[in-house]
Amino acid sequence: MNKLLKILIACTGCFLLLTCGVLADENFDGYIVRLSESISENVGSQCAVLFGDEEITESYTAEYAAELLSESVEDVSEVRADKGLVKVDSLETLEWLKQSGIVEYYDENVCAELYGYDPELNPYYSKQWHLPAVKAEYAWKAGIFGSSVRVGVIDSGVFPNEDLKDALAEGYNYYLNNTDAAGYAVRHGTNVASIIAAQCNDIGTVGIAHKAKIVPLKVVNDDSPGTIPLEYIVKAIYGAVDDFDCDVINMSFGFKTSPLALKEAVDYAESKGSIMVAAAGNDGSDSEFPYRYPASYDNVVSVANAQVSGDTYDIRDTSQKNDKLDIAAPGTYLYMADNNENGVYRGTGTSFACPVVSAAAALVKSIDPLMNQSDFMYYLKETADSSYITAQTDSDSWGAGMLDIEALIKMVLVADGKKAYLSKVDVSFDGDTSIYIHNPTSDTQYYTLSIKAFRPKHLIFDFDLAPYKTLEFLVSSYKCYGETSFSVYDRDGKLIDVQQYSFENPDYETFKPGDVNLDGKVDTNDVLVLQRYLAWFDGVNLPEEALQCADVNADGFVDSRDIVRLLQYLAGWAVELN
Repeated sequence: MNKLLKILIACTGCFLLLTCGVLADENFDGYIVRLSESISENVGSQCAVLFGDEEITESYTAEYAAELLSESVEDVSEVRADKGLVKVDSLETLEWLKQSGIVEYYDENVCAELYGYDPELNPYYSKQWHLPAVKAEYAWKAGIFGSSVRVGVIDSGVFPNEDLKDALAEGYNYYLNNTDAAGYAVRHGTNVASIIAAQCNDIGTVGIAHKAKIVPLKVVNDDSPGTIPLEYIVKAIYGAVDDFDCDVINMSFGFKTSPLALKEAVDYAESKGSIMVAAAGNDGSDSEFPYRYPASYDNVVSVANAQVSGDTYDIRDTSQKNDKLDIAAPGTYLYMADNNENGVYRGTGTSFACPVVSAAAALVKSIDPLMNQSDFMYYLKETADSSYITAQTDSDSWGAGMLDIEALIKMVLVADGKKAYLSKVDVSFDGDTSIYIHNPTSDTQYYTLSIKAFRPKHLIFDFDLAPYKTLEFLVSSYKCYGETSFSVYDRDGKLIDVQQYSFENPDYETFKPGDVNLDGKVDTNDVLVLQRYLAWFDGVNLPEEALQCADVNADGFVDSRDIVRLLQYLAGWAVELN
């Protein structure tokens, strides 16, 4: 028999006395133990027996101890052996390990509350008021959607409904230890994920960062929703970083106390560059435990729940109030996707305010992939809308204020060295193409916009743009035919930004090259109209469609050379009208 097992058997009787009369909380399930990386000399001989060696060698590591114990001892299981973390099911074994001198710390495997979980279906709600409240549309107009950013949602799993299936990346079920991370019985994770990345597909809701990828990390047992054992949360945090390369981690849950294993996992995720966001909690009247964890850690964004109050906003009474709050975001009666094919759900809680900020983090990460936790928290607080804070004490409810995505993105762009940038937000062939020039700097800037279309010639606009302002240009859709490029230059002629698009205008195809009078025929009447136009005859004005048809040599100009080409064509010369 392994010497480790012999020692365990011998010690069991001694430690049984220590457990008598101990009443465990119904949500308590063993202990999370962090094993020591070194062994003190005074317990060296005991540990030698424990690990089946004649003497302690330098090969001892917490990882080795975790692996051996989980393999050899029935009530010890691995949480993360490479981090020296094991779960111990009994107090006897815990005490035995403590006396063996290999325990650095331990936590009770208590359960966090899953904020916002409500088994009752709230009434249908079709208005996503939180989008204008945090100015999410500004990001979309700027062409910022969270593309390529991976958001880990540590929660109840995510149901692959029509709103979310295209946003889902591979995830993991830590409770069942398999890859089925779908949320079936509990909607919470699906709700949270939809706030972040519900697709823009005309089916249900629209997520703030709707081109981000959701990594579902399921830690909730479908049979006991509302609570999450510490062991699965710790596994999920490490997994989010090491196994799934999550840029952002959303944690819509919390503990009343701070488990050391949780803090260590959070610190590890921060060291790897992940941005972590957590719900502040939904028990604002709890004066005994005003803080919730991980939200109250200094390296995690703590999010309070804002609500509509008349023509303004305030903080919901149930939202946690403490001096560790960082930011407030809408979290009351939000419209979200449900855990079925096309259903919707209206929910309230800091659980749903939290993913609003996680989505903002995804937008920022798509601009600056190297953005870390401390920098994000700095930008977040600096750009928060503090106008709703009416008294000094309100900072314990609001943190720095309401999330302002527009101000946040502008500040990040400036910090990222962007002088100006361009975006196209809409193309319509029965209207106009809308393009926007953005100035995220703190100074008025002079710019030139150059539009190079297939037809007609270059269009050039010179303008001064005020700091943090956006200028809209409307370009007629028929000008955007074929390959069209939009370019922005600074006062020195340096290229700032360029975007190229390929357009097809079905209306343009109804007009014939050379049909200057747009009567459906190419004849001498077209030559006559063009001659009068170029001679500045009174009352002769050609619409843009006619100018498109008049440029028969396709050089981007309408001039006398086009008249010559038309006459050659009508005389039967071997020329083409383009």
